[in-house]
Amino acid sequence: MSTRDSSHCLDLIGKDSTKVACFQKLYSKTMDLYDFLTTDRVSGIADALFDDGRLPRFAKPTEHSVTRFNRSAETFRTMLKQKPFLDLISSDGVDEFTIYYDSRTGARKKKIDEQLLIADPKYWRRVKIIIKWFSSLEHVQKLTSGNNFQQSCYLPLVQALQNELNEILKEHEEINRLFGENSAEDLANFVRVHFNVDGKNPPGAKVGLLSCFQIWAYIVDPFTRSLNSLVAIEPTLSGQVLD
Repeated sequence: MSTRDSSHCLDLIGKDSTKVACFQKLYSKTMDLYDFLTTDRVSGIADALFDDGRLPRFAKPTEHSVTRFNRSAETFRTMLKQKPFLDLISSDGVDEFTIYYDSRTGARKKKIDEQLLIADPKYWRRVKIIIKWFSSLEHVQKLTSGNNFQQSCYLPLVQALQNELNEILKEHEEINRLFGENSAEDLANFVRVHFNVDGKNPPGAKVGLLSCFQIWAYIVDPFTRSLNSLVAIEPTLSGQVLD
């Protein structure tokens, strides 16, 4: 029986996550900050601070491939590690950065100021939340990407991932404070639409994580049939699968 590539489906969920308004804005700001940090002169200053001990720990920022959106977790994890460096150069205590800044044009100075203003306390709190989100997606995608992954295991993994994302969304008041009004509701709606564990196709052009064939693989597997499963299959689903 031919089914969709589970790992690819999960990567598409990562891609669509970055299109939710609250995450889209944070992702755009993070890429702007990434551009600043990877400028040759700025990157060289970070290396010099680390080499002479003024920066005790440092990690290079990374950018995921445009076709591997669940690597966003690594992008945001390495961005979080830039905080000590950004705090240091923002304190006006780094002569190398002061010399670099003073030698820029007025337009470039304005751009640098805008980029440094991104990294305020609320930004880092937003980053920690989005790391939780994408780390969950990343973990499940790794489980499904092996050649020996059993399709009958996919449905329980999707349900477990949905539970984990809903756990993150329990911090809805904090999410709305950090990302803006109704952000938690937008993310909750995203989960409801894409995590179609009831087997029904989402409305419009949206694609759910599960196809009827992937659910069928779970139903007929001899091992899972013997388990006391907590995953409830709606009666209407059987008709859909058989059709």
